[in-house]
Amino acid sequence: MTLEEIRRVINLYFEDPTGIKGKQKILEILQSHLKDTEQKIDALAQFRSELQAKVARTQQWLDKRTNN
Repeated sequence: MTLEEIRRVINLYFEDPTGIKGKQKILEILQSHLKDTEQKIDALAQFRSELQAKVARTQQWLDKRTNN
């Protein structure tokens, strides 16, 4: 969590001594971080696949020219 996120959560604990509002805000922030992380993982997985395909094509091209 960023310092700004922590600041927003701490204030909720002073407003609500049960801690419910604070925990709800923490859950919201963590869910947002999880969503962002999953999107980054998906993007990296796609990039990895594209790189693997390019490596394979380049390797095939080189193999054809160096094995003849």
